[in-house]
Amino acid sequence: MILLLLIVGVSYIFYRYRSVSNKRFFFHSPFFIALAGSITILLVSMVFVNTFAPEPKYEETLNPEERVKKAIDSTLALSNGDTSRRFLLSHSPKFHYNQITAIRRNRDIIYFLNLKDSYQRLSTSRVDSVSSLGNFGLGMLSLVDMHEDEALKFFQQVKNKQFPCLHFCIAGITKRNEDAIAEYLQELEIKNGMRDLSIQQLVRIYEKSKDYEGLYRLYQYDFARPGFSDKLIRLTLLHAFEPVAYMIQTGKMIAGKLHWVGFTAACLISLIWLIYIFRLNVYSRSKLLILLGLFAGGAVCVPLAFVYYDTVELLTQWDIKGKIINDLFYCIFIIGISEEFVKILPFLLVLLIVKKFKEPIDYIIYASASALGFAFIENLIYFKEIGSGIIHGRAYFSVIGHMIDSSFIAYGFVIGLFKKKDKATLLYLVPAYFLLAASIHGVYDFFLFDHWYIIFFIYFIFIVQLWIVIINNCLNNSESFTYKHARLAERSRVLITLSLTVIFSFEYLATAFLSSADNANIELVRNAGFAGFIIIFFSSNLSSFDLINDYWRSVSFKEQEKRGYGSRNKRAGITSWYFFNLVQPHNYVGLKVLVYNDPYNKILLDVLNREYGGKIFNRIVLYEDDIPDPNWFLIKMNEPLPFATDRPDYILVKLRFQEDSLFEQDEVQVFFKSIVDARLLREQKPNKDAFPFYGWAYMKLDMAQQQA
Repeated sequence: MILLLLIVGVSYIFYRYRSVSNKRFFFHSPFFIALAGSITILLVSMVFVNTFAPEPKYEETLNPEERVKKAIDSTLALSNGDTSRRFLLSHSPKFHYNQITAIRRNRDIIYFLNLKDSYQRLSTSRVDSVSSLGNFGLGMLSLVDMHEDEALKFFQQVKNKQFPCLHFCIAGITKRNEDAIAEYLQELEIKNGMRDLSIQQLVRIYEKSKDYEGLYRLYQYDFARPGFSDKLIRLTLLHAFEPVAYMIQTGKMIAGKLHWVGFTAACLISLIWLIYIFRLNVYSRSKLLILLGLFAGGAVCVPLAFVYYDTVELLTQWDIKGKIINDLFYCIFIIGISEEFVKILPFLLVLLIVKKFKEPIDYIIYASASALGFAFIENLIYFKEIGSGIIHGRAYFSVIGHMIDSSFIAYGFVIGLFKKKDKATLLYLVPAYFLLAASIHGVYDFFLFDHWYIIFFIYFIFIVQLWIVIINNCLNNSESFTYKHARLAERSRVLITLSLTVIFSFEYLATAFLSSADNANIELVRNAGFAGFIIIFFSSNLSSFDLINDYWRSVSFKEQEKRGYGSRNKRAGITSWYFFNLVQPHNYVGLKVLVYNDPYNKILLDVLNREYGGKIFNRIVLYEDDIPDPNWFLIKMNEPLPFATDRPDYILVKLRFQEDSLFEQDEVQVFFKSIVDARLLREQKPNKDAFPFYGWAYMKLDMAQQQA
């Protein structure tokens, strides 16, 4: 798999190199700069790790079976096989419990028989403490030998009822839960007893029977609380209706997950994506204070999601069970709805104060900031232990997934306020887009929980492409729209590539210095191919915005702009989502170009008998049967064209293949249309057939005029 991804990556780079006629431009392009920078960062990290990282510790070189054997051997070594009266009486009941328990794992028959003989002699003593130890030992040996009834008889002969470990062992072979609970509770009152293990068993019994009253009583013991999981404490406090204690416990749970490496990684990831979304508004700056406030709000609201999860668990038996319908609905209605509500809540509170943001893109930016705050806390929880690519996995998938989901809710506001321009539509648009976001979130989690990784990957690429369409539409319909800033929409390519590489390198360094260089190198080889593929995908797509004033790009496969362009047939529609940019940036308005005829085009032979200079003046959306074709450029010519009847000063052109680029090719093939009447361009939906088609021509940058 790694080799395949490497081949695909190298092939893609070679394809990009071969597709550029101007090789000098290729080596100065953002793509090459980002690629060279990423490789440099990774190589420097590898040299540093393999020079300064520590060697693996001896324990880390052992496999799990060897570690268990080593632990057993060290336990038995404490006794050195000594079964004398003096040795046995000099040790605590816990020591005897541990020694006999170790016999079961080690299967030392000789030691077992010698020990049994010694305990039998002790059991006949007239001294209660000595006979108690003997009978307890015989009972433990019977347990090891799987004779529970015999063991119970020996335990009942122990005269000292405050004997440590006694009640714990009796509880373990008691049939009725009520009797076992009574024995475990009695064990808790005995000094030096099996307190921790008794608590574990009590917690297990109470939890299995959903006895939260019993759990709450047990929780009152300070020494019992370490035996509770974080989740069980929350459920217990919620059942007892102690909201303050519940919130404090949730905060402690999150704080308890803190690890300096995980905290640093979470901060780094949040900073990178905050910079990215902050730079999305190319026309004016979003308010940084609101951005940071929403980030903090998203983080603070995380405990509300736990309230929802825990309430559902207390009231129902609904959970992930490995069944498709059950798991899908759980992911949507429990995970999706709760997390999307919590993430969007700070955004909604800000809207109550601000009422309306000026720019459509601000809705996406601020909703994404709140989602990033939520993801920051979530990352702190997940980053308690570093390994298996969790840092770059969260940065590349989970974090951006949270931003995408919240952006869909915000897009409901954008559609209502800027497309329909009717606040009343928000009453149904916002709930509808909220359910859509929860469903997208739920399906995302469902594919992961049920291990449908290939389908998940295809689905993830799809929703990223949808996000780009949303962002593009918000930029297109800004009140401050200007083509002068269009090229700024593509400025994040190098930032994204280098930033995501830094995250991957940070994880590599952290793994090396927390464990060893060898482990880090293994993780590097295992994850580099896939991480590289995702970085290339993001650097290409998250900076691909094609700005067309007042245009709302659709997300339907049926429309022409999704089927492909030019001569590409309809079958290319699906592949265009994954192997070509859905939103191909052609931000050329303002550029000076040369237009000339295709030698094989006889129709234009008399009109374009040489190169004609002009300036790309505007973007035009033409319609055919109400299907938009947004890829036409209006060019104002420097000198009149020799048209017989059409206007000589303006023409319409469109790239035949949208993968072409004026910046990367010496020339691009275009469709050529003339303009009969300029008033047709001002119609609400200009008809494509109203403009005469003259076949194909060629267009290239006028480098001399461009520099001038």
